[in-house]
Amino acid sequence: VYLVDVSDLTSDERERRVSWVDWSHRSIELFRLRERKPVYSSPFFDDEDSLVTGYTWEPDGAKPVPAFLNDEPLIEGRYTPLVYDKSVALEDGVQHLLDPLSFIYAARWHDYGDGDLVRPITYKDEIRYYRAQFSGRETLTIGNTDFAALRVEMQRTRLEDAADEGFMRVWFSDDERRTPLKFIIDAKVGKMRVHIVPATIIASRRSRPCLTPAPPPASLTAQDAGEAAGLAASAP
Repeated sequence: VYLVDVSDLTSDERERRVSWVDWSHRSIELFRLRERKPVYSSPFFDDEDSLVTGYTWEPDGAKPVPAFLNDEPLIEGRYTPLVYDKSVALEDGVQHLLDPLSFIYAARWHDYGDGDLVRPITYKDEIRYYRAQFSGRETLTIGNTDFAALRVEMQRTRLEDAADEGFMRVWFSDDERRTPLKFIIDAKVGKMRVHIVPATIIASRRSRPCLTPAPPPASLTAQDAGEAAGLAASAP
């Protein structure tokens, strides 16, 4: 079971969806938040003279919500917050599924000497196949340090879908940690680049640095600099 928060960029409202892979029935069961529907004075809600006279909660879906998903208080003491939306049948031969984030972790630890990594991914209300392919080695400079990196490209397996959707390219450190060092995400509006900033990790004080950091920025206090040096010395 995993939760997906979906944000509409045109509004401040958030939608929560829950996907449950029911292996016993070979299906993905999709649930969503119960909606509050307006009640109109006329049975024809598009009637110009129709007025909203109140609101009511929509009825239950075609299937009940499993008990293990009912972990929140009932609405008005009687309605489950979630309602059944629909089901998506699993294709024959599908033995495992990943969400998009888990696919990045799988690509991180995959042995590319054995070939490409191809996995079915759940996306909204469908299953898509993605491929992670090793595309070369590079040296990345982060802070004042050079890192040997593996470049891996991820995209849809179907060429027409891949061309329309774009790709994601990830650089992992070429060592036992396979630390993600840099991302490039191809989108219709352009490319987004994401990379690690070691000094930011140090300044947060919440975790040990996963990379050999650059010298602390001048904005850090002497105490912060001392902590940063101690973290760097203790990092494996």
